Amino acid sequence: MLTKPTLAGARVTLRPLAANDLDAYWALLQDAESLRLTGTQASFSREQIAGWLASVGEHDDRIDLAIVLRDTNELI
Repeated sequence: MLTKPTLAGARVTLRPLAANDLDAYWALLQDAESLRLTGTQASFSREQIAGWLASVGEHDDRIDLAIVLRDTNELI
């Protein structure tokens, strides 16, 4: 498995998504504006998202990064 990078800036950090991002990621998928901006048209159950987040780090052919505020570690 490849090591995924973390990129830190002055205000935000880009880091690989992880299983513990479930609550914040689920909230984003319930927001109509987030869905519109990402082009997401499918519906997902919380269990599907939990399973995907648990496995996403194992994929060597892609990287999915969370944008988090440096001061609060809040996923945005």
